[in-house]
Amino acid sequence: MARLRQEAAGLRQALITSPVIDTARGVVMATAPGTKEEAWQALVEISQRTNVKLRDIARHIVSGVTGEPLPPPVRGALQVALERIRANRR
Repeated sequence: MARLRQEAAGLRQALITSPVIDTARGVVMATAPGTKEEAWQALVEISQRTNVKLRDIARHIVSGVTGEPLPPPVRGALQVALERIRANRR
């Protein structure tokens, strides 16, 4: 029963965070510019480099669009990921 509760909680969290992640992916795509897959990989890379959950990375990026500063580790990892996407386009 506990496992079922955990799974239900995970699914609820996914439903809540999915729109934020999709928006963050769009921000990355517009900034780099790149494909949906490249934007997803960038978010994963940022999450792994900073040891911050992907949903939290997405929230930071979306908040950054409205002028809220990104935490320095996230900002640095985002710059690296965007440069990688741009380099792949050349």
